[in-house]
Amino acid sequence: MITMQKLLSILFLLILSALIGCSSSENSPVTLLVGVSEKVSKGNPVEGYGSLGVFDVFVNTKTLEGEIVPARSSTSTDTLEIVDISNFLSMAPCTDCVKLKSIELDLEGNLVLEIGVKHPFAAGDPLKPVSGRNRADLHVFNVEGTVFSQSGSFLVFSGIGQSVADLDFVNADGYSAYMKNPINPFSLISLKPYKLHFDDYGTGNFSSSNPMGFASVTDPPPSGNLVMAMGSDYDFQQYKFRFPAGELFEFTLSIGCTYAVSAESKSLRFAPEYRMPQHNKKAASEIEVEIVDNQLSAGDSGSFADIEVHVVDINHGVNVGSGLDEMKYDSSVSEIQIDIPGITVTPVEIDVSSSTGSGHDEIDPLVFLGTVYNTSMGGVGMYKGLVKVLDSYLPGSNILPLLNGKDAIARVDPVVDPLTGLYSIAEFATYQVFDIMILDNDFDCIIETTPNPPTVIQGETITFDGSLSVGFNPIVSYEWDFDYDGITFDVDDSGTVVVYRTCVTGSRDAALRLTDNILNSTICSVEVTVNADASPIGGWVADIRAGGTSSSIQNGVNTKNMGMRNIAIYG
Repeated sequence: MITMQKLLSILFLLILSALIGCSSSENSPVTLLVGVSEKVSKGNPVEGYGSLGVFDVFVNTKTLEGEIVPARSSTSTDTLEIVDISNFLSMAPCTDCVKLKSIELDLEGNLVLEIGVKHPFAAGDPLKPVSGRNRADLHVFNVEGTVFSQSGSFLVFSGIGQSVADLDFVNADGYSAYMKNPINPFSLISLKPYKLHFDDYGTGNFSSSNPMGFASVTDPPPSGNLVMAMGSDYDFQQYKFRFPAGELFEFTLSIGCTYAVSAESKSLRFAPEYRMPQHNKKAASEIEVEIVDNQLSAGDSGSFADIEVHVVDINHGVNVGSGLDEMKYDSSVSEIQIDIPGITVTPVEIDVSSSTGSGHDEIDPLVFLGTVYNTSMGGVGMYKGLVKVLDSYLPGSNILPLLNGKDAIARVDPVVDPLTGLYSIAEFATYQVFDIMILDNDFDCIIETTPNPPTVIQGETITFDGSLSVGFNPIVSYEWDFDYDGITFDVDDSGTVVVYRTCVTGSRDAALRLTDNILNSTICSVEVTVNADASPIGGWVADIRAGGTSSSIQNGVNTKNMGMRNIAIYG
């Protein structure tokens, strides 16, 4: 009878036998941290996540010079539905699998770092003896460069219960909460941004009918869905940051990947078994937020913004089963929430039952539409929002007895039983941060007059021009009242520029009413003064307003507007 302790020993020896030869050279060793959560029918562990290493990045923002160096003493170990056996591997991170190619500023003033990642192992040769260096079972997937900010400031999204470093990583593909426990369970910052490498979503040469999952694992190597094959060259990606304050900008970079012990024994290292898409993480890979219609108004709880959430999740809707192209459990988008502190009182739930797109690649993402209202009566300004995309794959799905239904294990001292580090992941989710603005919805109502000031003699004209007026939304209507009483607005004319002629003496207000495309309106006015004309016409004076067609009867005389507007005769 095999005891639990013996089963544990067998499992770890199996893993170590597959990994003990993982150092690429004495000068460039690699830490390949492997986790398992189940075994396929042949007994091969699958569904793991690993870390190729942790690096410190230093940039002089004045000279635009910098370097990447391996973190020499770090416990930063990413976890993603994994069991981490890093306790057994004390080698340093690889020194040549990450490269800083360039540092520059883009046209928007962002600091752009071009960082490359490559596989630390060369492609194996099946014609040569199997060894720790010569093998074909270390192809990895879903490579992420995760950024740990050195800044102590952070943003809190209490509605969703997460926090992010106050670091403007403007082109991050997503944010993950998986790193919090293994790095520092007491950290106040729970989400870390990441950038994907090798983000090719094509099917490549994967074939579920092939026992290995790929038509070939050597020549050609695996290709397609987020694959970093052994022997790969650097894949360079741009890491864009809003230009940071201070002369020295630094952060820690962790290179993680999904992986599995795909060969049951040393003799099978050129006949590994890869399960796609199970080797990819359960949660979404990429999230993008687009503000499609921003009608948010300062202090207006009824104002709103329509927001699209674009999601790439190659496991969304994939069939459940035991095949190499199937998921063990459903792994689809199950819930989306939006939290914007200062705008939303509680997180906004987006209906995930109706969406467009397949979600299996960045060209055809899942697109979900939601609406947020200014329920917090937020004022003018820029706000940070957080989107959470939850996966239907449930935590606690690991069924191996020695894992006790846990999802991950934190690093513990090598002399301590590693199972004391087992812990549960609350949920499989990916996040994204975005900016949204509330502008001043008040119009800037401006009236220009000719002459200026608008003081004329009877019979002279005044030109009123409202074209310099602006609004938060497009102005669609300009209306004029030439004897505005401050209460009732009577439309006497309309248009951006109008001409007014009067011979009625005295002072009065001429008012302009602006209306935008969502029927917001405002009124502004200017005082008009008309002085007496020394040349009355037989005791009659005329009040003539240009532009319309009307008629009136005064003292029994019918006066019709002959191409003019609103002609009235007064005695």
